[in-house]
Amino acid sequence: MKYNQCRLNVTAAGPIYFTAYQRFFNKHPEPVTSLYDITTTFKQNNQPTDTLKAGEVNDMLVEVNAKKYAEYISIEVPIPAGCTYNKKEHGWNNGEMHREYLKNKVVIFCRQLSPGANTFYVQLQARYTGRYTLNPTRAELMYFPTMYGRNGLRKVSVGE
Repeated sequence: MKYNQCRLNVTAAGPIYFTAYQRFFNKHPEPVTSLYDITTTFKQNNQPTDTLKAGEVNDMLVEVNAKKYAEYISIEVPIPAGCTYNKKEHGWNNGEMHREYLKNKVVIFCRQLSPGANTFYVQLQARYTGRYTLNPTRAELMYFPTMYGRNGLRKVSVGE
């Protein structure tokens, strides 16, 4: 991995606020559970499953187990490539304020999360058969994104 170096010379007498960050693609993300334990499951006809049927409606259940009280949290819930949204509904529970439905993920914004289990639902329809990667779900503080939690990569099958 190549690192870039930066040099900063300060001549002002007052305080300076400086932020530096780096982005890279992590091929094998490990779960991070220091603040949040996150589990993602699929339910079809109220039964948990890892194999979805093409053309059928499935509930994607995201459970965020917060270890501490937190305010202003965003939860990024990726959806598998073979699925699309069935209904774009808001749960308005667990401090939820707003949802954004993007092509590849749902972002749920919460005013607060209480310690313990907080459950969110996304209704999906499986469209195309195949085996897909489900990227990690991530919960982070909106104004301090370095404080986050995520689960690991998973595989999801869509059959006929």
